[in-house]
Amino acid sequence: MSLSFLPKDIKFSIDHLNYNFLTEIRLRRGQPAIVEYKGKYSRLGKTGLSVNPNDLLFVSDVAVVLNAATDGCVYSYTEQMKGGFITIGHGIRIGIAGEYVTSGDSVTTIKSITSLNIRIPHDVRGCSKSVCKIFSELGLKNTLLYSRPGLGKTTMLRDIALTLSCDDGRNVLIFDERGEIAAMDGYGEGFDLGAVDVVRCFSKKAAIASAIRAMKPGVIITDELYGESDISAVRYAADCGIVIIASSHVTDKRILKEMPFDYYVELNSIGGQPRIYDKDFNTYSAGGVDDCGGGTVVGEQKEKNAEKRKEDIQAHIRDLDIAMSSIYIQYKTGRIDKEAFLNLKVNRETEKSNLIKELSKQEINVQHIRKEAEEMNQFIRCLWKGKDRTELDSQAVRCLVKKITVYKDRRVEIVFNFSKEQIERCRKEARGR
Repeated sequence: MSLSFLPKDIKFSIDHLNYNFLTEIRLRRGQPAIVEYKGKYSRLGKTGLSVNPNDLLFVSDVAVVLNAATDGCVYSYTEQMKGGFITIGHGIRIGIAGEYVTSGDSVTTIKSITSLNIRIPHDVRGCSKSVCKIFSELGLKNTLLYSRPGLGKTTMLRDIALTLSCDDGRNVLIFDERGEIAAMDGYGEGFDLGAVDVVRCFSKKAAIASAIRAMKPGVIITDELYGESDISAVRYAADCGIVIIASSHVTDKRILKEMPFDYYVELNSIGGQPRIYDKDFNTYSAGGVDDCGGGTVVGEQKEKNAEKRKEDIQAHIRDLDIAMSSIYIQYKTGRIDKEAFLNLKVNRETEKSNLIKELSKQEINVQHIRKEAEEMNQFIRCLWKGKDRTELDSQAVRCLVKKITVYKDRRVEIVFNFSKEQIERCRKEARGR
């Protein structure tokens, strides 16, 4: 992947990082360059990440960077810029902030550019394994990946496209409205998605009908559905009997239910396990629907609370780094003396050290919660599947029973896979619902 359009000092610094963990580069005029690396925002120094105020890299003119990214032809991206971003080679998206010039309800151009958000695409083989497993077991149906921005929806769409085209031999048509899924250039070079057909367009509604007649796809993959025009376009394709796999930033389940999808895949973190629901937002397990409370999963809220605590700690650490930079500047400019600076530095460093230890404990706690929740959910799924049965089949027995021992005196000892504590937790969960 080429980032040669970046200023030389920033490019040199980024070259010291592992690109596999780099997801964003944020450049703001007159401010330090910031990257999202391993899921955390950090400042760039001369040779990678840095918290040393003397080592930070500052951005003087972001307009020069944008001009370099477009090979000096910014005006050829005018249509894309109306959406607030452009997509350049290798599927790199550059979000643009500045003065948005509008006409009616539409943006006509952006001038006086002050900030750029450069998003780095990734090709992660196997990241859609859990979703494709559902396809394999329950059949390929209309599916929507949804989450807030930056959690890997487009990356997962790429892997789904590769799996369906190569492993399943399906005719896959990709509507690459923003040039990010396949990221093909004018020579047809881009991500390896297998034997797929790619349509690059500025409007799904205008292109889908024509492409369906021309290419006769079995599956259409597209990204970032929003608004009635996009929904109408994919509904038309679904009405034609074509399977639609798409993504959206919409997370309101009331709105999502109105869309023409059979599966909904919720992404909560980069590289994390997605949650898969049916059209009524009941949770799927490997063996089918787990209609245990309208999609509620044991431990879900506990995990969210723990993740929120992690985010709060990380935000506090970033605030301390920023505060330390400010204190250093005050010291260098003579606004505070050396003794005050050293006292503040010791206090901030002690506080940061304690937060890092707490963050480490919290990460272990999250993993423990996930493991515990999965064990409980497996137990509940088995109980729920057998709620209307008078006999247990072999699958239910394997799930519920650990060991059966038959003694010579005809006594039978059954050791179950669950404990009294798990039963009590199930009761509490049931009362909570």
